[in-house]
Amino acid sequence: MKSIPELNNVADTNLRKVVLEVCGKHGIRGAGDSNYQVKVVNSLQVLSLAVGAALESGDVDLKKIRGLKVLDLACGSTDYARASGVNESLESEMSRGMEPWFCRTASAAGANVTGVDILWPRYLPQRLSTREKRVMEKRGEKPGNALKKGFPEAGWNFVQRNLLTPGALDQATFPTGSYDVVWSTYFIENTLQGANDPSILGLKHFDPELYRFVVENIRAQVLRVLKPGGLFLLNYSTSRKVGNELVKIQDSILTR
Repeated sequence: MKSIPELNNVADTNLRKVVLEVCGKHGIRGAGDSNYQVKVVNSLQVLSLAVGAALESGDVDLKKIRGLKVLDLACGSTDYARASGVNESLESEMSRGMEPWFCRTASAAGANVTGVDILWPRYLPQRLSTREKRVMEKRGEKPGNALKKGFPEAGWNFVQRNLLTPGALDQATFPTGSYDVVWSTYFIENTLQGANDPSILGLKHFDPELYRFVVENIRAQVLRVLKPGGLFLLNYSTSRKVGNELVKIQDSILTR
């Protein structure tokens, strides 16, 4: 997998354009942000390998990603860091890592993306614009130096759901056979380095039977919402919908 410094030394490829667009838009620049840079690179390369959009040159064929309907389960919610009661510096680091990097990356590559999580995502705060301050003043509010949160973001949709609850992926919002790809990392069945989602990690430890029930329910809903032949990318492994089953076709393709 290429890092951002490596990308800066290659030709003006589609891969480089997408990754630098996401990193530039969301404040991922210096060497201290390398972990987040890698999340963006990995997201695009793993997706492109799964859908056959990876080129031998190392570039990405965006025509094969453009228009794909993609669903990201447990896409990222930085409020978990705040709720965990960690100190400010660690909270900031955790929050950046929990931002919806896959949703941003797949959207920048041209996919039609929907992210799902229990809490609304929160992003690095931005200063209110002059216009926003005037609107608040007209309402009788005192904006001062107030900060705003950056959601919603253009390019992808967010749906708030508690994925531990059966029926969270309801038919009306998530129709049967409507997605080309379902993506989920560090949420269920996580064997990669890194922590599971805090809520699922506690459930796995204290009530393994309920955890298995939740996992089975989520997998059943994934199977339902996928199109025939659709892909389930779970922790960077790939399964394909074949009839009424999810058949693994590739173990983790994450190489760093």
